This record gives sequence, structure tokens and C-alpha cells, in this order.
Amino acid sequence: MKRFLTVLLFGFLVFLSNVGCFPCNLSQKIAEKAVEEKIKHETGEDVDVDISSSSEALRLIPAPLRYPGAHVKGKVTSSTEKGKGSVVVLSTNDPLNKVIRFYKNRPGYSVILNATTLRGGMITLKKRTNEDEGAMVFIGKDEDNASLTNIVITLIED
Repeated sequence: MKRFLTVLLFGFLVFLSNVGCFPCNLSQKIAEKAVEEKIKHETGEDVDVDISSSSEALRLIPAPLRYPGAHVKGKVTSSTEKGKGSVVVLSTNDPLNKVIRFYKNRPGYSVILNATTLRGGMITLKKRTNEDEGAMVFIGKDEDNASLTNIVITLIED
């Protein structure tokens, strides 16, 4: 549980730092290393933090959970002997309610918790074929650009 909360926390940090956009690549790498070291210090776990908009992050997301046309804003991954977890931050120009509807009905996944409102929220999904795999999806409007909807997907595999 501690690993899950740590990955989730730093996923939000990646999201928040990426929304502001670093002025240059060097600042981005320094921020990534600082987050990696903080996680390692707090949990003893090695993590890989990538605050870039790498399209390779989409491969971390199971196909049914990839929002069509969304752009990657950043990712954090963690892997230990107990399991692995990832946080991927996406953004789309689609309206909030359309994104929420998409995640409420994903093939192969059951909705465990639906805490959404007109302003966003969280949907927790569990893979039907494997109880140890699931995702928490946080959906909300971008604070700096109201036309964007942000999607923070936390994936856990135990």
C-alpha cells in the first residue's frame, strides 16, 4: 500500500511539474533525478521518472485504457520484487464528461469505485481476468488551459 501511495503521490508531482513546463531540458532532468532520489530515500525502491512527453509511455497503458487521441504529458514507473506500478499523465481536447464516460465502460475491466462529478473525479478499475491488475484514473480540467482535460492513470500489478 505504501508503494501504491508513493507512486500515486509522485505521479501527481509529475503532473503538476509538467503542467508548468520546464524552461529547458536540463531543468527537466534535474527535476526527474530529484524525484527519483526522493522516492528511493522514502521507500528504498528504484524508480524511473520521465517528465517528457514520450510516446513510449503509451505502451505502459493497457490498450482498453488508452484514451483515443490523448497526448502523453509524463510518466513514473516503479518496479520491485513485490510488483510494479506506473503513473502516466495524458491530456486531450475532449470534454470532461466524454472522458469520464469512456473510462466508466472499458472492455475487460470492472468499475470498483466511481467517484466522479461534473468537475472530474476518480474511477477505480480492476481487470476481470486478474484481480492483481487494475488502474485508478483521475480526470480533471487543466488549470492552465481550460480547453484541456487531464487524465492521470495509475497502474498496479502485484
